[in-house]
Amino acid sequence: MPAGKGCKKPTDGLARAIATCLLALLAMAATAADLPSTIEGIRPSIVGVGTIRKDKRRVESTFSGTGFVVGDGAHVVTNYHVYQALTGKAGAEAAVFTGRGAAAK
Repeated sequence: MPAGKGCKKPTDGLARAIATCLLALLAMAATAADLPSTIEGIRPSIVGVGTIRKDKRRVESTFSGTGFVVGDGAHVVTNYHVYQALTGKAGAEAAVFTGRGAAAK
């Protein structure tokens, strides 16, 4: 049956796929241009997660992974393996480390 009413040309699907790919590439390019400003915007919410152990003479800190602050700032989301490292150390308290470089606390 010739292409016409009720019958699609084999190239119709290909043209639609190419158009969809081009639109997706354009959207990704626009998103990539915003990436640096997005990173700067979320960077303050990224924190280190670990433990501290207080001794009579010193405080020992151990970094276990990263997480990010959510909601009102009182909660940190992290991966389960980081959580396991926090709960598996007797005598240690969970800690959240903030800041960058010399400003880290």
